[in-house]
Amino acid sequence: MKILASSDLHISNARTEDIQISNLEYYIDKYHPDVLVISGDVYENYMPTNFYALNTLGIPVVFCLGNHEFVYRTVAETLNHYDQQQEAFDNVHCLDIKHYVDIKGVRFVGNVLWYDGSMSTLPDKDYYLNNISTSWLDASIKDFKPVEEHKKCVQQIKRSLKDYEGTSVLVTHTCPNLLLNMFCREDPMSIYNIYSGVDNLFGTHGIYPTWAICGHTHREVDFDYEDNQGHLVHCINVGNDYGQCKVRIIEMED
Repeated sequence: MKILASSDLHISNARTEDIQISNLEYYIDKYHPDVLVISGDVYENYMPTNFYALNTLGIPVVFCLGNHEFVYRTVAETLNHYDQQQEAFDNVHCLDIKHYVDIKGVRFVGNVLWYDGSMSTLPDKDYYLNNISTSWLDASIKDFKPVEEHKKCVQQIKRSLKDYEGTSVLVTHTCPNLLLNMFCREDPMSIYNIYSGVDNLFGTHGIYPTWAICGHTHREVDFDYEDNQGHLVHCINVGNDYGQCKVRIIEMED
């Protein structure tokens, strides 16, 4: 299987949707992937989301939501909004709604994941997490409790992979492992060190997908996670920034 991976398209209006869809069409024509994966922040929350444009790409589209899709609503309201969209399209799969989808023998699982503060390199991380700055967009999510939402996301992923032994791809917006957050190395004072994921979703929670794809931090990272028990996870942070359409190609053996 060949996967075309992107992230953080930040589609905000009809014009940017046309641009990003055209960009994706170009890469699909160039690489001929089997599946398109987008790891969150596909849309800005105020965009009247419709899966129709993604459905026109001609291949299965698998994506998770990002923090930008939730702004100005409660988490439940956003999920309900995307649930209604999901009902109308069979070739576009929102993992926050469907939880997992099997395509050509590969299981795709994931969601926004949120964050629990454990990745922070700053002191008093719990204070920062529980007192989201008004300058940070997530402060505008209504009745938002990030740690509680994070726990729900982890349990959803664990249920989707329970007793599954085949090839799997974890698609999350925030980082499922510390090493996928370049800011931990570049800028210890970055706000992304508070709001960018968990310390180690793999070892801590026993979740071991074949591949893990994320975004959110707008910094490209590749590495292989391997522990002393022989678990191996190939990890990619797509690294897309605002207004861009960066893609990554993942080729799996059949």
